[in-house]
Amino acid sequence: MDFFGDPCTASWQTPKGDVNPPDRLRHSYRVPLRITVAGEDPLAELVLEKLEVEGLSPVDLTVRPAECVALTGPSGSGKTRLLRAVCDMEPHSGAIRLGETYCEQTPAPLWRRRVGFLPTESRWWKEAVGEHFRDVPEKWLDRMGLDPEVMQWPVSRLSSGERQRLAVLRLLANVPDALLLDEPTANLDPNNRDRVEFFLTDYIQSNGAACLWVSHDSEQMDRISRRCYEIRDGRLFQVREGGPSNGRAAAADTGSR
Repeated sequence: MDFFGDPCTASWQTPKGDVNPPDRLRHSYRVPLRITVAGEDPLAELVLEKLEVEGLSPVDLTVRPAECVALTGPSGSGKTRLLRAVCDMEPHSGAIRLGETYCEQTPAPLWRRRVGFLPTESRWWKEAVGEHFRDVPEKWLDRMGLDPEVMQWPVSRLSSGERQRLAVLRLLANVPDALLLDEPTANLDPNNRDRVEFFLTDYIQSNGAACLWVSHDSEQMDRISRRCYEIRDGRLFQVREGGPSNGRAAAADTGSR
């Protein structure tokens, strides 16, 4: 179904290690902990094995737990198609697995709950904002610079930036094991861009989530990742391994297949 899961089953934990201003916003909320279901793989790597999507040569890529891999390339090069294929929303061949769980052997709704996809343009199918959520901690809203009253608003009242930030919260309420983010900070001002970056990277590290993050911003890619790939001429090229990161990216050693 379209609702992003059951946050009521989640437990919560305040991250350890306070920091001083101006970074205090990074720790002004509680991070959702992974809920492990029988048969699921905790801290699972996301693996693409000879994945073929229309317009792209076969892709082999491994994203480790708690790793964020940046993905860039010209408009129309296939970045979104690749993300949609990974969450089983685009025709494809080859294999996709999360730990030892294969996409091809998993019902689509369950796979999409574990492998969360955030499109560039979020969709809202009900009239009121709150109807799209079961529960959202007020500290989450505060972290995103949103007033709790926003949950009572009609969707039509939201700005594009408010919709984007709320879409991030809606996705993470499901506590996915892997994230597929299609320009999650597009059209946000610098302040709200930073809010979203910190929130997502804290989630990735706290939950050990594997993440593919599409971006056209080279400075952002340096902030959120240590490994970067580019799609050009229908092929995936690695353009950086172990490059700059200002601490928002996970510091785990990584590799690709």
